[in-house]
Amino acid sequence: MKVFLTIDPIEQIQRIEKRNGSEKAVEFQKKWIPLEELYFEKCRTRSRCDVCFTMCDEM
Repeated sequence: MKVFLTIDPIEQIQRIEKRNGSEKAVEFQKKWIPLEELYFEKCRTRSRCDVCFTMCDEM
């Protein structure tokens, strides 16, 4: 079974800031996240998965 996980963009940045600091979060937002999104699009990652979940901290 293939699973694809997504996260709310605001939550993603908050987690990156907490883990790596504000300066690195800006780099992630400008460079790495767009590259990741392009990769997912070009490889059709989401459509190849059996299940997709959106992650959040609320429970």
